[in-house]
Amino acid sequence: SYTSHELSSEGWVLIYSNQAVVHKKRGQPTELGDFSKPVPIKSGNIQSFFVHSSKSLVYTAGTQEGLPFASDDSIVIYEGIGTTDEFDGKTYSPRVWGGIVR
Repeated sequence: SYTSHELSSEGWVLIYSNQAVVHKKRGQPTELGDFSKPVPIKSGNIQSFFVHSSKSLVYTAGTQEGLPFASDDSIVIYEGIGTTDEFDGKTYSPRVWGGIVR
């Protein structure tokens, strides 16, 4: 979980970085491309992801941090938080990331 690591790089592992990503227009998904290796998550475990972009991210206000937002037979995506900068600034809760997981 991201708890206690919201504004610190401690405990996070960089799994993807691509300065060549070209952002699409607001409201249109931006493809990141393939990750070099998968991110295994054992059944029943929680894995947090810190997604950062210099162009800002699309999100919506949530209902309650920690509530399930979307799910299927393989994954549950929970409401989380947003920050004003990469490991710095203020946190805003609850937030729902406007991305697509494949």
